[in-house]
Amino acid sequence: MRFLIPFVLLFTSAAFAAPPGDVGGCAADTQRFCAQSGAGKATMDCLLDHQQEVSDACYDTLKQHLQQQQGFQACKTDAESLCRGTQPGGGRIVRCLMEHQQALSDACYDTLARKKKDKE
Repeated sequence: MRFLIPFVLLFTSAAFAAPPGDVGGCAADTQRFCAQSGAGKATMDCLLDHQQEVSDACYDTLKQHLQQQQGFQACKTDAESLCRGTQPGGGRIVRCLMEHQQALSDACYDTLARKKKDKE
């Protein structure tokens, strides 16, 4: 049995810019449950409303996207202050944050360390 996506992660969906749509097995679920919801945040909110009914692949994708968003939120303030002027994309912001490890907030440092460990 699947557990509901933790409540704290649902709050991060407000800033979520790119719902999974056709990524990670959500295309059929989006068509089935959310065809009339529009796009962007509305689609994400709709899929979250139907999280108990979506496919396992879509559920996993939703969870992964929300966890990534939570990590983004943990580093947002650090990136704005330490990496001002850094062009987004291509991993440049993450590289900038890593170059400023000593100045990172604990939450951002922990997020980056966890992501690095997951890649190993």
